[in-house]
Amino acid sequence: MSRFTLYEVLQSVKKIVVSGTFLVIARKSEIAFTRLRKMSFGEIIYFMLSSKSRCVQYELDEFFKHKGTESMSRQAFAKAREKIRPEAIRTINEGIIADFEKGDDYIETLHNHRVFAVDGSLIDLPENKILRDTFGYTKGSNNSSHCKARAMVGYDLLNHICVYGELINLSIAETTKMHDISDYFAEIETYDNCIFVLDRAYPSLELIKRLENNNQFYLMRATKSFYKTVVNTNNPDEIVTIKKKKQQATVRVIKFVLNSGETEILITNLSRSFTYNELVSLYAKRWGIETTYHYLKNVELLECFTGESVTAVLQDFYASIIMLNFAAITYREQAAILDDDSAENPKKYRYKPNTKQIICDIKSDFVKMIYAKTSAGRAFRQLLLTPRIKRFSYAEVEGRSRPRKDPKRHSTLKTHPKSPL
Repeated sequence: MSRFTLYEVLQSVKKIVVSGTFLVIARKSEIAFTRLRKMSFGEIIYFMLSSKSRCVQYELDEFFKHKGTESMSRQAFAKAREKIRPEAIRTINEGIIADFEKGDDYIETLHNHRVFAVDGSLIDLPENKILRDTFGYTKGSNNSSHCKARAMVGYDLLNHICVYGELINLSIAETTKMHDISDYFAEIETYDNCIFVLDRAYPSLELIKRLENNNQFYLMRATKSFYKTVVNTNNPDEIVTIKKKKQQATVRVIKFVLNSGETEILITNLSRSFTYNELVSLYAKRWGIETTYHYLKNVELLECFTGESVTAVLQDFYASIIMLNFAAITYREQAAILDDDSAENPKKYRYKPNTKQIICDIKSDFVKMIYAKTSAGRAFRQLLLTPRIKRFSYAEVEGRSRPRKDPKRHSTLKTHPKSPL
């Protein structure tokens, strides 16, 4: 049995980028990238993937230093990147996922079902009229407004891969977009009969019917204002029918009590073969998508865009999703090494790799990795050295949690997450 490695995923990226068909679909004009320039089409793609959200000119100088040639100006780079369709970067991610599905024999499932979480989040954008017209804005106090977009991400909860990502206009609601996402997943053969784990913003009879029509399963958190037949159930695990006009659906209602004493309600169409405890534990895994947004915003610094055009914003967003998948595949490699080490030297706790450090290491050595001819290169060996992995790993302690801060108390000294980049 083989595991899909970081070296293999980078080879997949190179294979896609150097193909002539990719150049044809990626460029906006037939005459783009036909002449020899300081930065080739492929190098522009690699540069965008390796961006550390610092000063663009500094990063360009650093990139060309690795090449050993004279640098180019950030204005020239901005002009060159505008010739590339943002959808081309998304195509690279789709290629990575397809190769991962074929090349990894350790893909995890739950009772032979793939498990995904989908959620949205607001993304701060640079302030200009074009971006406001394209993505929208939010209004604040004192007649202020802020340019923002809505990110929608589909995340594999068991394999930690971002299988879907899109930046959309604020006027499109998350629940509305979820219908399209359901149709998108239904077209992928390996995601047949998948399970969607969704937060309380999503439950509706219309969405339930769409998921069932696509042969998909769901586990959704319901609010206290949901259908009374659901909210007023007396048993912790009960099956009821909800109706609206001419539509109706049979749902399984799960109720459980949090440590705070509050009762949470889950609805699902999964059968009794999934036990009560399994469903409660499964919903707890939904937190993985919240952590994904944390890595996007606070580690990769997604909102520090390297350009102010619609094309640049979308390119940066898709490139950040790809980098998360690089980190996820490396995480799986490092986790296997830590598990093997624990088998030889038993420990009290199971240790997990440090995702922040992985992202930092990949971005720092990305240029060396992408041009490496074999997986024996120093950059790859550094990532997989057992002592180094153990140095940055942390213990997985069951039941450990941090108390939630009182939202009514505001500190005058704000503390923000620090990116390792």
